[in-house]
Amino acid sequence: MKLIFKKLSAVPYSELIIYNSLNRIPFTLKLNNAEILPETIYSRNLSGENFLEYRFDKATKQLYEITLVTIQNDTIVKLPEEPLCKINDFFTCYIDEDCELNISLPIQILRSNNLLSFIWSNKDLDYYPIAENCIVGVDINNNLCYVSLKNLNEDLIFDIIGF
Repeated sequence: MKLIFKKLSAVPYSELIIYNSLNRIPFTLKLNNAEILPETIYSRNLSGENFLEYRFDKATKQLYEITLVTIQNDTIVKLPEEPLCKINDFFTCYIDEDCELNISLPIQILRSNNLLSFIWSNKDLDYYPIAENCIVGVDINNNLCYVSLKNLNEDLIFDIIGF
């Protein structure tokens, strides 16, 4: 799926909802504080048991939610502690209307004590912070290839992936 980015002048809204007794999916990252959900364009990467879903407002094409629906634990690689990076600029993410919405590319999951990243291509990516706790990466053709949740702690990661 191809994405378009526009620079923001303020820190965007985000809310991370993680697995619990009420919410039975690993996580949902809300990027919109709307009480009524918009008509939606759904985009997915489903490979093996890893299933990431993206929701875009049909009217504006803006990304408003990322959900990890299911996770395949044997695709997770533990990394040493990742350095915390300071982010100066934030971006709003939009879907390009003329792109493939559903892909099925193998997802590698990288985890440290403060970061959880989902990667399905790592060739010369450009990175865009879309929230204080989320960075997305696109390839040279602006295809989404990377989603990373940052500023996490070990407890949050345990709640998301179970170890």
